[in-house]
Amino acid sequence: MEKPILTDEILASIREITHNKAEGDNHKKALTFYELKDMLGFGDLKTRRILQELKKEGKLEVVNIWRENILGIVTKIPGYILVDKDTKISTD
Repeated sequence: MEKPILTDEILASIREITHNKAEGDNHKKALTFYELKDMLGFGDLKTRRILQELKKEGKLEVVNIWRENILGIVTKIPGYILVDKDTKISTD
């Protein structure tokens, strides 16, 4: 049996990162995959598995957010927000 990747400590770190990012609008609290990866200090695979586990447990909402790419073009990309199972947000 595979050991769960998601621990209470990791979940608390993600909550703190997103809470400190912005007050108010949930979309402003959303983080990209690479922002989460860098802030947590994990590699791609571990970060991806953590996000998959959170999504499976209903604790992760995926929203479209606007970010400027390396060419200076603003585009929509997936952003990730922690949510309570009972609290779903709009992805508009």
